Amino acid sequence: MRKSASLVDVLMTLVAGTRQHSIDFLFINGRTPALIQAGLFCSYHLFVSPHSSQLTNLVFARPGVSVIELQNEMFVENTFIDLGTKVGIDYHLPKQGE
Repeated sequence: MRKSASLVDVLMTLVAGTRQHSIDFLFINGRTPALIQAGLFCSYHLFVSPHSSQLTNLVFARPGVSVIELQNEMFVENTFIDLGTKVGIDYHLPKQGE
């Protein structure tokens, strides 16, 4: 049986381990205007996201921003890691148990 945590559990753990006292939950989908998506991705310093096509918005992120992408360890896709490193993003793909 595979141990897993919800995205909310992961985010709350991150908040507890930092000096941040709040987090913003952003839900971006195909109906979110492109200008809004670009604005959101260039205004944050840390993104935690499941593997999703919305990570293509990383092209709008500032260099040095940190990204933690959550993926199923049975299927690891490097597309966004490659994109992130090309635009200067500090990219993390944690393994189960990290």
